[in-house]
Amino acid sequence: MANYSNVTSNAGHSQKVEGAINKAKGYEEHDETLKYNNQFISGLKSVGSKVTNTTSEAGTQNAILVEQVKKANAVSSNGRLDVSWHFNSAANSSATGVEVLYYDNAQKQLAADVSAALSKALGLRDRGAKQRKDLYFLSHTNAPAILIEVAFISNANDMTAAITKRTSGVNAVIKTITGKTVASKATAKPSTTSSNPKGKVNVHKTQYNGKDLFFPYGDGFTAFAKVLFNLSTSNTVYDEATLFPAVVKGWTLVQANVDVQLFEDKNLTKKSTMKLNKADQALSLHIGFVNK
Repeated sequence: MANYSNVTSNAGHSQKVEGAINKAKGYEEHDETLKYNNQFISGLKSVGSKVTNTTSEAGTQNAILVEQVKKANAVSSNGRLDVSWHFNSAANSSATGVEVLYYDNAQKQLAADVSAALSKALGLRDRGAKQRKDLYFLSHTNAPAILIEVAFISNANDMTAAITKRTSGVNAVIKTITGKTVASKATAKPSTTSSNPKGKVNVHKTQYNGKDLFFPYGDGFTAFAKVLFNLSTSNTVYDEATLFPAVVKGWTLVQANVDVQLFEDKNLTKKSTMKLNKADQALSLHIGFVNK
């Protein structure tokens, strides 16, 4: 089986079209797929693979699919694999497991191998490879493509496994696709007195306009955190808070546990009533601690 070193990857749906939702537990598909997609991209880069993020934040499902495919097909098809991350859902909350969708027999074995590896890593049922010729993403990309259904968002046990074993799951998929193993990283253990080692601050990483950005953010033991905020007066331009606390367009952003608070003055006496919603946020990867 071919090992792919040129991969495109996207998080299914968008912040405006969340996809499947588990209202009882507060899970939303796009939020969860972003976590898998971001970690997948980071892991692929660490093993030397070329990877392109084809996630769309369009406002309709049709526009999302068109943009995903357009971004993927803009990448050379030479040795390329296109991946889309999703979560399943069912009316029956006991429905469980991992499955990987493919277009034709050329991707069947790869889909089966990815499904088996991911299900083993997550400890969930392997529902296997399933052919789907009706899905736009699979039928319109001009290179081999698979659509990964990580777990059932409607199943609380599935989601516990998907969240707590995400790193193992992502690394298993990377190993299956590339033949390479993501190096393990030592994880700092939580302090009994503070979420941060004394004199240290958590550092997270995200991308904005194609550039890597690094900044401090709350709980270092939560792998992902929402930290990119739309603070412009026009409400259209995103600004990265790169200092802690930081003044961005007249607002001061301060971390408080895992919540972010906005103040209208540098002395932090006037707390802002401005509300931050999901459309004003992006995901970041926690990468460690540095001295303050």
